[in-house]
Amino acid sequence: MTERKPTSPLTEVLIAVIVPSIILMQLSGPEDLGPVNALLLALAFPLGWGSRDLWLQSRINPFAVLGLVSIGLTGGIGLLELDAFWLAVKEAAIPGLIGLVVIGSTWTRYPLIRTVLYLRASSEKWAFHFERESLDALGMTMISAPLHSRSAPTRDAVQALIAAFRSIDKPFLMHCKSGADRAGLASAIYLMVMLGQDVTAARRMLSPRYIHLRFTKTGVLDLMLDHYAARHAETGIGFEDWIDREYDAAALQTAFDTGRG
Repeated sequence: MTERKPTSPLTEVLIAVIVPSIILMQLSGPEDLGPVNALLLALAFPLGWGSRDLWLQSRINPFAVLGLVSIGLTGGIGLLELDAFWLAVKEAAIPGLIGLVVIGSTWTRYPLIRTVLYLRASSEKWAFHFERESLDALGMTMISAPLHSRSAPTRDAVQALIAAFRSIDKPFLMHCKSGADRAGLASAIYLMVMLGQDVTAARRMLSPRYIHLRFTKTGVLDLMLDHYAARHAETGIGFEDWIDREYDAAALQTAFDTGRG
């Protein structure tokens, strides 16, 4: 079979997933191609790209398969009249597919994510060293900005996290242990500090949807945002300035413990 230079995953995703998605979003209206014709045109991209690899290298292209599944979950399902449950299943599946693309690319020569922001505490040494070894083997960078989920974050920890956001190579992946609490708080802070979103939008990152439960000890993270929201409503202070000038982790923890007592 003919040998050819490996294609960048970015190109693979563009052809097999992104272009078909744009076609479905922009050309499915009755005044354009219509839903059926737009679906057929979108399917041509992953089918053609996958057939090319099958012919030249006798292999199944995983990005083409992903594109077909993605099209099925968007344009294909869009032709059916589904009830609310199956529409919710569809919406939940699409982010998972994106995650599979990112994870799968780490085993190629062109990973989509090259930097990981590690939010677990330094005391969890076995997990830290195992992950660092794995990332080193993949040629990826690991940055540590530890947070605690069941106690008020210290000022230094939040400032270090914000500094990491400003210096880290993007795109990046950040994670804690389960993605419910520390990753939720870090996401909220990113939205406020880096993207300029308000605290109302940011606090949605701490949600039962992500298995964050306010009534447990991790509720101290919600109380932190409550205290900031109150000060912002009074003075208009930004989150980073509030952390630098006013935030008191010990007082926050005391207020939380008293409220639970």
